[in-house]
Amino acid sequence: MKDTIIPRNNIALVASNNENCCVGCSSCRHSCPVDAISMSYDSEGFKVPVVDEEKCIDCGKCRTACPVCNPVYDKAQTPRCFAAQASDELRTGKSASGAMFPVLAQEILEKGGVVCGAAWNSEWLCEHIIVDTVEGLEPIKNSKYVQSDLEKCLPEIKRLLEAECPVLFTGTPCQVAALNAYLGKDYQHLYTVDIICHGVPSPMVWKRYLEENFDVDSIKHIAFRDKRKGWTGETFVVEYENGEQVWGSAWGDPYFNGFLQDIMLRKSCCVCPFSKFSRQGDLTIGDYWGIQNAAPEMDDKKGVSVVLENSIKGCLFFDAVKPNLKACRELPLESALPANPNIIQPSSEHPRRGEFFEKIKTQSVTSSLKYYTHDVSACKIINYWFAKNYGASLTCYALQECVKELGYTAKVINYMPESWREKYTGSFSEDFAKKYLDLTKVVKNKNDLARFNEVTDTFITGSDQVFRYDIYNNHGGTAYQLDFAGIDKRKVACAASFGYDKFKSPAFDETLFWHLLHQFDAVSIREQSGVALCRKNAVEAELLMDPVFYLEREKWLGLADANAEEVPEGGILYFLLPYEKEQELPVLEALEKALGVPVIRKEVDGSLSIEAWLDAIRKARFVVTDSFHGTCFSLLMHKPFLTLSSYSEARSRVDQILSKVGLQHRIMAPSNAADHMDTLLTPIDWESVDAVLAQERGRARAWLQEALSKPVQRRDASGSIIAKLAEELRSAKGQITELLQQNAKSAVPSGSAGEIMQHVEFLKDDHMRHIQYIKSQSETTDNYLARMMCLMANERRIKFNYYRCKWISKLAWGKLRKKYFVKRQNLKAKLREIRQFKKTH
Repeated sequence: MKDTIIPRNNIALVASNNENCCVGCSSCRHSCPVDAISMSYDSEGFKVPVVDEEKCIDCGKCRTACPVCNPVYDKAQTPRCFAAQASDELRTGKSASGAMFPVLAQEILEKGGVVCGAAWNSEWLCEHIIVDTVEGLEPIKNSKYVQSDLEKCLPEIKRLLEAECPVLFTGTPCQVAALNAYLGKDYQHLYTVDIICHGVPSPMVWKRYLEENFDVDSIKHIAFRDKRKGWTGETFVVEYENGEQVWGSAWGDPYFNGFLQDIMLRKSCCVCPFSKFSRQGDLTIGDYWGIQNAAPEMDDKKGVSVVLENSIKGCLFFDAVKPNLKACRELPLESALPANPNIIQPSSEHPRRGEFFEKIKTQSVTSSLKYYTHDVSACKIINYWFAKNYGASLTCYALQECVKELGYTAKVINYMPESWREKYTGSFSEDFAKKYLDLTKVVKNKNDLARFNEVTDTFITGSDQVFRYDIYNNHGGTAYQLDFAGIDKRKVACAASFGYDKFKSPAFDETLFWHLLHQFDAVSIREQSGVALCRKNAVEAELLMDPVFYLEREKWLGLADANAEEVPEGGILYFLLPYEKEQELPVLEALEKALGVPVIRKEVDGSLSIEAWLDAIRKARFVVTDSFHGTCFSLLMHKPFLTLSSYSEARSRVDQILSKVGLQHRIMAPSNAADHMDTLLTPIDWESVDAVLAQERGRARAWLQEALSKPVQRRDASGSIIAKLAEELRSAKGQITELLQQNAKSAVPSGSAGEIMQHVEFLKDDHMRHIQYIKSQSETTDNYLARMMCLMANERRIKFNYYRCKWISKLAWGKLRKKYFVKRQNLKAKLREIRQFKKTH
């Protein structure tokens, strides 16, 4: 028996050195003289070579035939570039772009040759076939966005070439490179055409997607780029034997969209060595995206091809077919590159590609694609996850993970004020979010937020101070009270905080706040004072602990284990919030003397990663802090602690949690904490603490489970707030009149008069805000039905214009792109209104 531990001179060595480079071409399999290589599907559904080490004779022929091991770049570095169109009949048939493939294929067939290209097999998987008739070209036409199997055709192509039969081979650049590597020499009668390739998706993903969404046994035809409805727009179609058709668009169909977002491409596609000059084929063909800028007169909406002449053979071949074209124009090479970047560079790997392939092991491909590419999830969470604050990040993570553990899909809304993006970029919060938070696409405004209504059942705000006016007003406004959520969506506030015992805001904003809060289906608050504030305003609220307590202790220890930074161990960890000035405290010296360990001073300024911050608490002998979440994690990590009461706003929430576990005596003023060393050095009964926390954890999770499953309540969308604001408006008018009368009296000192006038101006401003809001709400109420009837009557036209603007905004550049992007957004908003109206009426 051969020793398989010793590295062998075969293709397995290549895979072990770089598992991402194999393109699955099967060239190695056919080059093996002893049939020691077979092609098998890996865990992601891509074909890879498997070597039978017992049969292998170490000849190295498989490595010689590998296009990645031995890339050849012998074509033009600056090829001539053409925009080309075949006849209207060919272009409006089954061809995807300008119908160059059938024109080139017919030229070869007329010479008595054969054509090899990708076609669907009986299982609707893709494989290369060889045809010798014009009728045989039909299955090869049109794009197939799934990896094609070359395994059956390579030896046959070689046999035909040896017999001097002309062969046209079309495929991805790596497939052309594979054929050339397998053949080992240039054949005069071989013509190769590589397509502009975005990457190849997994056949397994494609097969599962079909089975989940279609009656596979009844399918007659599948096309990704059917042009019956135009070159762009709805081009994906599945047609059944009975004539029924199911259409989808590039961005609307989950599979098509997933392909464009690179989430299911083969690993090698994102490091492709062939997406560059020189190209692999004698010719390169593809869609001439951007033709409306390069040659507007050729843009007839029926398709235009880009053709690159990469070799002398390719140049002569294309010259031979030019007389058969409707139009052909040479253009600068640079004009084709901006909208066709895959000519010169590979696609980028989706940052969550690995997660996607893990997710489909236990969930459907369709739901997984929607989750990662359409932001579809049962729940969306909004809070201050982006703040440069350890507690904000960890609270958000805890809520996200808890919702998932309760059996729901959850995503965190990637929404932050533009002023925060610069602070966030490169911060520890960004690093943590990339690794642990399931973020949606970037959201910049209320219109973007409103779009989540189409893909979300429940919106959750919290935890943290999402109800504190001065904070939420500077971090995106009433989005944190879910004002963008539809009336048919479940709204939940989880352990939200007001920050103060009172709601501090102008009258108008307070009225609006309570109106929005009355639209919630379930509300829980982190502090007792907040619960009292809610009940005072007729909002039912439950008192719950911070979400960091909703997860088991082991979860946090696991995050601490992920720390890769060096942190001190066994000392007295001392840190204050950034806005508190560090001071020399007698208690630190007393603790240092009593415990015999040094004080470790750490700034809570982002110099530590979040994992390192947790690890620092875990490794400390004792923790001294004024941080609420510092106290929380001291409890969770079983660390003796002292909470300094210098930060008055945090006192109530710290009191709340420590009273629950019987440790409120560990909150002390900095000035006299050293007088209570006996208390600080008394061992904590962690079993008792854990028992209380476990009980509170169970109660909070039960509340959240019920909140996420309860029926959505019917809401009064405008009437109550209009009446309330009208009442406040009358009151504001009265105050303004009274203050103006006071100011008219000469006995009023000038200083007081100035203050009165300042207050009058404030009331006038508040007065105008009332008027504008009432007017907008009243107009909406009066004209709503008439407006919706008008929209519904024009729904088909709106939808047509939407898709038109969508594709123009994708293909255009500069001001034109911006213009059609704005039009597209407005039309989409109208379509969303129509869908919402149909649901509720």
